[in-house]
Amino acid sequence: MFKRSLLRGVTAGAIAGLAYGVYVALVATPLIEYAETFEAGTGGAAVPDVVTALASIAGGVFYGILLGTVTFGVAFYL
Repeated sequence: MFKRSLLRGVTAGAIAGLAYGVYVALVATPLIEYAETFEAGTGGAAVPDVVTALASIAGGVFYGILLGTVTFGVAFYL
């Protein structure tokens, strides 16, 4: 029962984290980059955009798995 609850929490967290990571990569990061170039003028990025997008998506997935396991898995088990 506990293992099944944790597995469901991990699955839900991974799906939610993937959605969050894609949102950050496609919406939030370009807006932040625009604000930075508007504020500071022209300047090149230190890291390529692809690396930033992949890091945003991976971070969202891992964060979702962590919260999904703790919040859903353990809470529903209890």
